[in-house]
Amino acid sequence: MNGRRVVIITGCSSGFGYLTAKLLADHGYRVYAGVRKTKDLNVFKETESRDNPKTFLLDVTWTQKRINRIVQSIENKEEQIDVLINNAGFGFLGTVGSFSDKEIREQFETNVFGLFKVTKAVLPGIERWRKGLIINVSSSAGLFTSAYYGVYSASKFAVEALTTALRAEESLYGIHVVSVNPGSFETKFWDNEKFPKAVGDLDDSPASRLARRIKDLIKQHAKRRGNPLVFTKKVKEIIETRNPRKNYLIGWDAVFLYWISRFFPQAILDWLVKRVVKRLA
Repeated sequence: MNGRRVVIITGCSSGFGYLTAKLLADHGYRVYAGVRKTKDLNVFKETESRDNPKTFLLDVTWTQKRINRIVQSIENKEEQIDVLINNAGFGFLGTVGSFSDKEIREQFETNVFGLFKVTKAVLPGIERWRKGLIINVSSSAGLFTSAYYGVYSASKFAVEALTTALRAEESLYGIHVVSVNPGSFETKFWDNEKFPKAVGDLDDSPASRLARRIKDLIKQHAKRRGNPLVFTKKVKEIIETRNPRKNYLIGWDAVFLYWISRFFPQAILDWLVKRVVKRLA
């Protein structure tokens, strides 16, 4: 090995993935930054001369065998992988009834099965070395859900469950597994969010009015989103912590949603959400 800690990050074309890869590379980590499209292979143009971060094609919806080969090629070159950051994901927002079966599967294919496949590819190596860290990027939506966020939240609740189980299982090998729950930050997540095709057929039904109002609110609150560098610095801090916590809330809104979901009775939360939904619709 070259002595530097080796990090694999998925979803590095922009946003959290891009910024985290750049920050870690600037601080001496050997970073392998996965991007989904060929056009993004030169996303780190300013660091091409030192070849760090090293970009590589990785679509987490590819087959397990294909992802295994990619991870194995990195292991062959670096001898071991120290950190995996499962960052790839997107938001599919809409009322549950407006989704097609195909659209829900698309959400889970990236946010859940993609995370699972990359993790499964990395596990044999880090279990063999009996050390390592896996960071799963969840969301504040993995702590609390509401109308319009049901499908996206379901995918992130699944991430939380997988993370909790992995944390216990991989402790047998000395491996740490943590989840990070960012709130609303200024990244391309909001540009890349998707809506069910049925939402395009807007009528004057309550569900359609709700969809229009929530889309407007998302745009109106753009200026209140946090600086994404707060997230990247926290991830670096987690990597450099000897015994990281099981979970990290990043952003005031993530902290707020965590506390209300923990201490408010579900009946009160349901009542509040229904009131808001009726007012918006």
